[in-house]
Amino acid sequence: MILKDDMRKESKIFGFSAGLFLILAVVGTIFFEGDDVKLAIVYWLIFAFCIFAFLSQFTYKVELYEDKIIISWFIFIKKEIIIKDIKEFNYKKYGFGRFYTFILIANKKYKFYTKRMEEIKAHLEHNINQSHIV
Repeated sequence: MILKDDMRKESKIFGFSAGLFLILAVVGTIFFEGDDVKLAIVYWLIFAFCIFAFLSQFTYKVELYEDKIIISWFIFIKKEIIIKDIKEFNYKKYGFGRFYTFILIANKKYKFYTKRMEEIKAHLEHNINQSHIV
């Protein structure tokens, strides 16, 4: 494996937030009465969102090998792209952050996001004749 890119660093804040809102939701469920129960329900909903975002670190992953790229989105969605089948690729900056969007065109179009643009671009340019920057 040449490189592995996932969302571990970005999802840590959601792990801490999930713990905080779990404590608030449990305390709110036990001690709140009347209209404050609605606040406890909001805490449970925020906890659910935070735990989903935290668990996304295990579900999104890009792995670059010498001969293939494996893109995993969720537990059951995994795409394997053979590098020699790629006809061309494009990449561009995604929003204002440090992420880049890669679009690979092989037998069909594949799209993935990564922080490691330089390494992936260099490897693809080395193995593919055409590259386009959008």
